[in-house]
Amino acid sequence: MKDANVAEGTDQVLEDLGYVPAAYDDEITWRMPTSEEATKLYIAPGVPVVRLSRVSVTDDGRRIEDYVVILPGDRHTLHYSVDAG
Repeated sequence: MKDANVAEGTDQVLEDLGYVPAAYDDEITWRMPTSEEATKLYIAPGVPVVRLSRVSVTDDGRRIEDYVVILPGDRHTLHYSVDAG
């Protein structure tokens, strides 16, 4: 499989194919960047990165998308709202 940018967004492509995400399973970790990440993201020494790994699943538990995003820790905020019911 080859990486590619999807102009209309992956959520729209999945929906067009009949796959609607019903839930997301996120894993968030913080760590120091690799030298390649620091260079590509213009990260100053001592600045950590946030790694967000997300799995999208359908109502019946079918895994339809996996992705990983690496974000500079000094330039992003993650905000979540969680239903307690």
